[in-house]
Amino acid sequence: MEDHLKCRLRKQYWSRFKDIKNINKVGNIIEREVTISADPQNSTSDQLVTIFPEQLKIQANLTEGMITGTRTLVLEPISENESRLKVLWDIDLSGIPIIGRGFADNGIKQTTEDALGKIVLSVE
Repeated sequence: MEDHLKCRLRKQYWSRFKDIKNINKVGNIIEREVTISADPQNSTSDQLVTIFPEQLKIQANLTEGMITGTRTLVLEPISENESRLKVLWDIDLSGIPIIGRGFADNGIKQTTEDALGKIVLSVE
């Protein structure tokens, strides 16, 4: 699958992702730069994404940008026909001015809930 198509698929779920540029891939680790649409301007985030197929887990380490920390997605089988997708955030918002941190936190929560809703609809 071509990179631009992969980016479009990711942006289909994570609406704040404006652009994703994969810089390097070694094994199960992808280094990328993500442009995030944050009204009224865009910001970039350098990320190291590690895929753990045996654990059904994807971890994005946000290493550079206004927000740093990790976002972890874990697929947990519940039964033969059911699974739960958990998203765990462990982030530092200190790169955002104090007045905007509440908006950023709410935006992250809303974007995550929206993404999970879109993912559920796509697999039903």
